Amino acid sequence: MEYVAPQADFSSVKTVNDEAWFLVFVAVLLALGATLVLGAAVWCLAYAHGKHFTGGVQWENGLKVNIECD
Repeated sequence: MEYVAPQADFSSVKTVNDEAWFLVFVAVLLALGATLVLGAAVWCLAYAHGKHFTGGVQWENGLKVNIECD
């Protein structure tokens, strides 16, 4: 009796490597958005004397983002 090792199929690895740029692109967009929101919050606390920082996101005929310092 002779042992035959199982074979693995790595044909899908090329697809993952080719589409990795999309993950990097989404990470950069997320980092830019977080930087914008954190910057607005810091500005609100520093220059508006600690008032409330609020905001919202709506999706009606496109993206609408509200950032307010009440």
